[in-house]
Amino acid sequence: MRKILRFIDALCKKRASINSSTRDAVQDNITSQLLTKSDGFAQLNNVLVIGTTNLPETIDTVLTRPGRLETLIKVELPTENDRLKIFDIYTKSMLQNHLLDNDIDIDIEQILFGTHGLTGAHIEKLVRLAVSNALRRDVIEHGTLHIGEDSAEQLRIRHSDFSIALEKVQSKPSDFYKGETNDM
Repeated sequence: MRKILRFIDALCKKRASINSSTRDAVQDNITSQLLTKSDGFAQLNNVLVIGTTNLPETIDTVLTRPGRLETLIKVELPTENDRLKIFDIYTKSMLQNHLLDNDIDIDIEQILFGTHGLTGAHIEKLVRLAVSNALRRDVIEHGTLHIGEDSAEQLRIRHSDFSIALEKVQSKPSDFYKGETNDM
């Protein structure tokens, strides 16, 4: 049995001081329970605990001692080449269905330049927002939600759809954790 604790920092924050609030006491209890289970007298076979976080400094350090969550792996932000591969993954079906035409209007280099410092999840969101923008534009152009098959086949995602989406995609992760976010 495998358990993955996504965003373990939300569960196992550094334990509070003596003057802690009720919320801190609950989080302390969760951390203590996890430690008790991992250090228990009974051996737990086939149990692999993986905790993920983007704020490792907020995790209680007792969790990273030997025998617990002792192996730390840092995943860097994607490079430009990585971002291109991620973009290709999320736009592959669009290219196959002729919704995206790189030869006419899409400037992939400019779009990728705008994704510097973003994660794969941000790029996925960028592509989804571009599709939403194209659909919205198409509905406005036709003045109806009831679009015929011929009109649907003419739908194309344009560079402007990606540009608008790029403005809406959350700012860089490093900005987010500083409390600086863009409204969606």
